[in-house]
Amino acid sequence: MSGTKDVLLADAPNLQQMVRDRDPTLKYSDAKAALRDLGSQPPPLSGCYKITCSKNDKCCPNKTFGYVCPCSCPCCMWTPMCPIYGFPISAVVGMCLCNSKDSHTPGSYSATDLKGNFTGIVPLDKDGKTVAWFQGNEYVGPNQDEIPVTCWLEK
Repeated sequence: MSGTKDVLLADAPNLQQMVRDRDPTLKYSDAKAALRDLGSQPPPLSGCYKITCSKNDKCCPNKTFGYVCPCSCPCCMWTPMCPIYGFPISAVVGMCLCNSKDSHTPGSYSATDLKGNFTGIVPLDKDGKTVAWFQGNEYVGPNQDEIPVTCWLEK
């Protein structure tokens, strides 16, 4: 872990800069590679996080639209969220679901529902203060590993 004490190192080019800049091109595979570099001590996901849309988001780029407080269980994590700005509940239903621990990448969580909607949650720093949220659909969008970051969660 040479060279940084905040952002995890990975094979992804310039990952540290991508996280600092909240780069909307960060991919799910890059985030998982960064987390795997941490080893057997994944960062904790607890407390409340501010949810900020990616810079490339179509509805509200780079805007904070709510808060989420992950609730960890032994085998999964629930993510109840509280919207602000009067967002309709249908816009945030995907933010309140059960995500299973990813057995290939300890510390991350993911889920795919029966409609093919995928959600991945990956912490990007040692303290779990910056988290990338990925959402896509396996029938419509790109391969899971190629999904760009949808939202940033920050303490």
